[in-house]
Amino acid sequence: MIRTKIKKNIFILSIVLLSIGFIRYMASYNKCEAIYINEFSNLMIDKKQYGKTFELNENLKSLIENIVVQHDEYDENSDIDKSFQEHFVRHYLKNSIFTFDYLYHAYKNDGNLSRQQVEYIYWSMTAKYKAFDSIEENTIDITNTAIGSSHGELVDYSYTKLADGISLNGMVEIHTAGYIGTRKYAFIACLKENPYSCFDGYSIVSIVIEDKTPDISPDYKVHTIRVLCMDDDYSDGKADVEVTGSNDDLLYNHFITLNLSDNKELLNYVKQNEHESLVVEYMLDTSHGMYIDEIVPQKIWVYNSWRDSFLEALEQIHTH
Repeated sequence: MIRTKIKKNIFILSIVLLSIGFIRYMASYNKCEAIYINEFSNLMIDKKQYGKTFELNENLKSLIENIVVQHDEYDENSDIDKSFQEHFVRHYLKNSIFTFDYLYHAYKNDGNLSRQQVEYIYWSMTAKYKAFDSIEENTIDITNTAIGSSHGELVDYSYTKLADGISLNGMVEIHTAGYIGTRKYAFIACLKENPYSCFDGYSIVSIVIEDKTPDISPDYKVHTIRVLCMDDDYSDGKADVEVTGSNDDLLYNHFITLNLSDNKELLNYVKQNEHESLVVEYMLDTSHGMYIDEIVPQKIWVYNSWRDSFLEALEQIHTH
């Protein structure tokens, strides 16, 4: 009898909790619907039809990648001032590297976004309405884009369905022009269904970002890079080279310095082969900052495509 009452109470409690979760979800959903009707219904946005399972489609994926690149953490309590409004326009609407379907169609149409459309895109992203007072004129020209130097690639993710949305965990690798290698950032994003959002029917209520790139510290191991010599003055015993590849995941400046001031033999070898693709071996025995910009070579030889590709393959077999 007691067990029956306990089971009945547990069942009732479960129903209550589920009901609270559903009410919270519907309140949140209805709030989005009300904002859309009041502010953006004249834009005639198609309503998203959801499947039984969550799908991370290209518009939402690209948005997450760009948020991580910009390091724009926020939550539902965040507010935006005029400086962030300008940041949003510059890095989300006039960024040559980042785009999404709604923005692309506007670009192909007449190359302009109205203030209302800007506010709609921000609402699509965050599920929060914000009047963009920073836009003094009624439209912005999105054909006048800024050239971005970094782009993100979402390489892994998993998700958990919650009562009021989706928790999305993942990893984004950031590639930056002028550098060899990638930086790695983990993120946790809380999504909610927003059927009128231009980001595949979802808004990101909050997102937390954490840098997971390993520090460049001495490991006293031999590392190999491939370079092209860019120098014509070796009077200081150094050679400036362009890094074209490496056998590791370290981050290199696109142009680094070979310090050969104590090794005249290798310095002369570089001079004699300055128009060749060179392979450089060095030991990582000193600490570096975010990127490696100078090394002390131990060996240098002219790259031979057949031989060095064979050696690289052998090394891959050995390490695996």
